[in-house]
Amino acid sequence: MRSLAQRLRDQGTAVLATALDNGAAWVVADLAASEAGIVHVPLPLFFTAAQQRHALRATGADTLLAAPGLSFAADAAPGAPRPGTIAGEAVAWWPLAPGARPALPDGTAKITFTSGTTGVPKGVCLRRDAMQAVAQGLVQVLAPLGIERHLCVLPLPVLLENIAGLMAPLAHG
Repeated sequence: MRSLAQRLRDQGTAVLATALDNGAAWVVADLAASEAGIVHVPLPLFFTAAQQRHALRATGADTLLAAPGLSFAADAAPGAPRPGTIAGEAVAWWPLAPGARPALPDGTAKITFTSGTTGVPKGVCLRRDAMQAVAQGLVQVLAPLGIERHLCVLPLPVLLENIAGLMAPLAHG
């Protein structure tokens, strides 16, 4: 994770978009973006290509980290991807030429998107401390149940799964 965070800093990434399935690479990318102090835009794989491209444009993403072979990525990102691996999983890196980057609220750590079922997906800017507070609240409320395992059934880019399925278990230890 630390080496990925350093790579993101070294290449000047300000807004990292990820289009990855649930797995170790998604978790490492999310944690690395946080450590590097850059904005993470998790893109749900259930989005259409048009919704994916919209999210990339709306956030001014300058780097896309995706599962190899995603068709929308080839349309949204000029040039050939650079292959790589994260946590043993194959990934593809695309440098993006961002349009005008929107002004984001101070402390924005993540931009999560609504499902877009009733129109164009809307991005919501989230602060790290706010997400951590919700995760810690879940840890406290669920502590009496003695839960030792969690099965992620939703995609990690969905905010509920991101906080309840990843951040809360990490906060719990």
